[in-house]
Amino acid sequence: MMQMVYQIYYKLYKNSVLCNVLYTKFQDRVKDSQRYQVIQSSTGVCQVQIPNTGIKYIVDLKERSCSYNNFFQYQGPCAHAIAACQYKAEDPFNHFDSTYKVRKFRRTHEVLITPISIENLDQDKHM
Repeated sequence: MMQMVYQIYYKLYKNSVLCNVLYTKFQDRVKDSQRYQVIQSSTGVCQVQIPNTGIKYIVDLKERSCSYNNFFQYQGPCAHAIAACQYKAEDPFNHFDSTYKVRKFRRTHEVLITPISIENLDQDKHM
């Protein structure tokens, strides 16, 4: 257990913001987001569409919503929201749940586990 906590805390991450699994999935969504065209309204809400298909999604970054109903895919922005972030020059990492960010993840594992010897433990007398 001590070794596992140590390895998680000192693990090398591919990115300074997100844990590895989420970052890999995020990179896939970034690639997917490049096929979308973004049209912004005066209210800050964006229409994100696949050119020449008629398929459109409404993304509101402030409300963290997408008409695809999948804004928090993998606890972060979906490909439509990433496209809107790129269009508006916003950092998509700001739209991830903080629970899955490296900083928070490391804080969960920063408590040290003190090694103990099982030889010095008292026997349970209730057995």
